[in-house]
Amino acid sequence: MISENIVAFRNPAEIWQENWTFLIKESVTIVGALLTLFHAFKSGGRNLWLWVTCILHGVAVEIYSYELKDIDNFWHIQGTVMFFKKRFPLYIVCLYPYFIYTATMAVKRMRLPRWSESLAVGLAVVCIDLPYDITGVKLLWWTWHDTDPNVYDRMYYVPWTSYIFHASFAFSFNTVFNGLPKLLNMTTKEGERSTFRKELTVSIATALFSFPMGVIQFVIFYHPLHDIWKVPTEVCCCLLLILGYCAIVWKNDKQTVGGSIKIDEIALVIFIHYTMYFFLNWFVQPEQLAATGLHEPLGDCSKDAPILSALGQMLPRKQYLCDKNYDEPFDFHCTQRPADGVKWYTICGTPFTNRVEHCVVVSCISAFGLFIFKELLGRREPKQKRN
Repeated sequence: MISENIVAFRNPAEIWQENWTFLIKESVTIVGALLTLFHAFKSGGRNLWLWVTCILHGVAVEIYSYELKDIDNFWHIQGTVMFFKKRFPLYIVCLYPYFIYTATMAVKRMRLPRWSESLAVGLAVVCIDLPYDITGVKLLWWTWHDTDPNVYDRMYYVPWTSYIFHASFAFSFNTVFNGLPKLLNMTTKEGERSTFRKELTVSIATALFSFPMGVIQFVIFYHPLHDIWKVPTEVCCCLLLILGYCAIVWKNDKQTVGGSIKIDEIALVIFIHYTMYFFLNWFVQPEQLAATGLHEPLGDCSKDAPILSALGQMLPRKQYLCDKNYDEPFDFHCTQRPADGVKWYTICGTPFTNRVEHCVVVSCISAFGLFIFKELLGRREPKQKRN
């Protein structure tokens, strides 16, 4: 028997009964990842290696996040297949190509200079992530540490640093994956695949080094402003994204917008993604949902557990979730309060504070995302050399 610390399984019927919205999301993500895999096989060039590297990158980032205690500040819902001590859902493995591969294929059609293409991929990933982040935390697809200073400043319960994470790590991924072959003199033409050994080397290097490169961007753009000068995280996030787009991507986008969209796997992923969020939030009742699994343990509200920042500062954080004073979108109305120190327990969803506001925000973001990717996918696709 395989230890549940390596891989564990959960009955989909049980998930549907407890939180049907997550089973839909899990299924859509896995199908979306398979569509991107089919696109990678069909389109040739380095695209299949791009897809594989997205998977390796996702595994590296997630395990880094679980094992480094100073950034271990979130817990996923229990899916049908769980890895790594029931911390790592299969759908999160699939989420990385679902996000990064899809964004990369769309941004390639802008034909940007390489350095600004990486920034554009980061912004495109944020665009895909926005409705997922806002919807997911409200519907209990994961929970955040309530007092961690790195995820404390939020909008609709989503830490602003989540958007910085997606932009900076996708930028790092694209930079290493496309830059390292040039350093190794692997190819002579754009998109041409090299030998198996060289491509595997690039793939592993990208998976390993994208994380520290992403952290470096946090050190430059976030930690000094936030930790030293107390600039709100939303200001740091907006400065990074606005400057990244207005000063670099927009300036270098010289391509004329194309015409009709070719309905391929990438277009299908985008359409299904935004359409799901557009409609899901209008019909769901969050207070009828629950999530059983690993969460921040409850305990002594006064006990501190400071964390070390990337700049070497000790930042305040509480050891336990204080059920008398917390700001998260769940409670215990459908179950009993767990005992202090217990990490595995059930949480219950809470009603929308303002359903119309929440749904309008997510629907508008989804409509905007469809518009952005319609403009990108309407451009002529670069040819890949099949080899």
